[in-house]
Amino acid sequence: MEKKKYVYVPKVYEQRTVYDLEMQEDDGTISIWRYDKKKNPYGPYQTLVKYPTGYNFNPDAKIPKSKQKYINPKTGKEISYARAKNLGII
Repeated sequence: MEKKKYVYVPKVYEQRTVYDLEMQEDDGTISIWRYDKKKNPYGPYQTLVKYPTGYNFNPDAKIPKSKQKYINPKTGKEISYARAKNLGII
């Protein structure tokens, strides 16, 4: 049996200088990290966080019923307390 000869083939790698990294969390928030190596060579120069509609920013706080938003079962849209009471949802 003859031994195989391996030849080194260098890989050409071009480093990206401008790109976005988008991450979706379990709670529905979307984080966008923007990188530009000319502006900041060590990390992102801007971070954006997009929250879903109806996101509760303070989950430990007790929200009164009159300030809560409810979902209309027919349309799937958010409605206020007064409208939910008129529809009989509450």
